[in-house]
Amino acid sequence: MNSSTDKNDLIKLKAELICEGIKINKTSEKIYDMEHKTKIKRTSNMGLQLLLSDDMIVSIPYRKYNTSSYYLYEKGDKLFLTNDNLIVEVKPFPFTSPPWYDEKLKNGEYVSNYIQKEGKDVLICSITESCCYFSKAEQCAFCALNGKRNTNKHDRIKSITEALILSLKKDKSIKSINLTGGNLYTPDKGALQYINILKEIRTISNIPVVVEISPPDDLKVLQELKDAGATAIELNLEIWDEKIRKMMMPGKAKITRNYYIKSWKKAVLFEEENVSSAIIIGLESVESSLEGIKKMIEVCCLPSIIPFKPTEKSLLENFRKYNAEKVLYVTKEASKMLKTQQLSPVGGPGCIGCSACTLESDMYQLNK
Repeated sequence: MNSSTDKNDLIKLKAELICEGIKINKTSEKIYDMEHKTKIKRTSNMGLQLLLSDDMIVSIPYRKYNTSSYYLYEKGDKLFLTNDNLIVEVKPFPFTSPPWYDEKLKNGEYVSNYIQKEGKDVLICSITESCCYFSKAEQCAFCALNGKRNTNKHDRIKSITEALILSLKKDKSIKSINLTGGNLYTPDKGALQYINILKEIRTISNIPVVVEISPPDDLKVLQELKDAGATAIELNLEIWDEKIRKMMMPGKAKITRNYYIKSWKKAVLFEEENVSSAIIIGLESVESSLEGIKKMIEVCCLPSIIPFKPTEKSLLENFRKYNAEKVLYVTKEASKMLKTQQLSPVGGPGCIGCSACTLESDMYQLNK
């Protein structure tokens, strides 16, 4: 598939799709419905997934206000993506939603109410439906994790654990799990909520599990997570510029940038290439983002470089989308830094290994 299409062109196409989305038509609706049978939006990244080539997957933002010139059409039994200038044969992935999405838990809800499959082989799960910062209007401006369901926290954790174990037993293609969630106003920032889930997973599987948290007040909690079964950690800074951090994320910015650096250094206990941090490009200058990426890589923290995309029901819902050319530039520079430090983002667990929403793995392999 697309053996004649230059890898550079596919990476550029992927950048444009991540930033601009896709036109919604009957063909895209058909594919989207096939991939997301239950239609429950479990994360803001939930998009239409396509294979651009056998080794390149993209998760395309799928929102009604997309202004992209790209659209899908079918010809015979083949699927094509075009903007009337470039035509690329693609494949939907997954070709249908996993059958376990429709299985019911003990509480009567679907497994897919709690977890989803992203990329080719990653399970992603938010263990909370909200974040404490919303309660004091201190939420991150780009975030919409403010669920309204009144679910008992203990019951939710039990249901998540049940859903994860069921999916692992049913789906042997899963290669890693990414556990995420909102923060709590507690010294551990909510990290200890993952302990029981990790222990339960370890009763049936040695699969890599990534835990996505904010740095706890006591960094000994990182060792507790590893002892419980976590194999990798994401400590997501999101924005490097301190002034913009305080403006865009007033609650989370109370955890200083310097403390994040300290936390990344401490997290080496998870071993090389198992520590990462998301950085959102498009909310600060290119120079500032690259400065943050450079610091991450210097302390052996892999950057997950996420182009800003407006999320529905967030404070930045109507903010401008980011420029694909700048995404390509920043990611290419990061790839050079990674090679200098002899770090690789390819095939890692969780978001880094999934790479459906980012370009760092594709760019790294291109410039080997």
